[in-house]
Amino acid sequence: MIHPYHRKLERVLARMGGLYTLHDILSAIADGRMQSFAEGDSWAITRVMDHPRGRSLEIFAVVGSIDDLRILHDRVVMYAFEIGAKVITAYGRKGWLNDAQRRGWKVKARSFVYQRVCDE
Repeated sequence: MIHPYHRKLERVLARMGGLYTLHDILSAIADGRMQSFAEGDSWAITRVMDHPRGRSLEIFAVVGSIDDLRILHDRVVMYAFEIGAKVITAYGRKGWLNDAQRRGWKVKARSFVYQRVCDE
């Protein structure tokens, strides 16, 4: 049986351009290229990025309920601290802004995401 957050993530991945499948994500988690945090029917996926001047943690995707995601937020922040990340980066919809700001997040840019599908 497929977990409800797998279906939700498949929809998110399709909106992100279809560059990843659920299988790709699960494989990346299994081999350590991505990390998984789950609570109830909610799921956060992260990946560690190493840069010339430090490490960052990217919140790649989240799906689920805001109450569960608040719990996951704290776990992800603790993980970032444990791995020595200097910054955590996330992309989210406008509806999450107030909650994010209450948790210490700052908006670095208000922008549009442009995506163009490249035909062969």
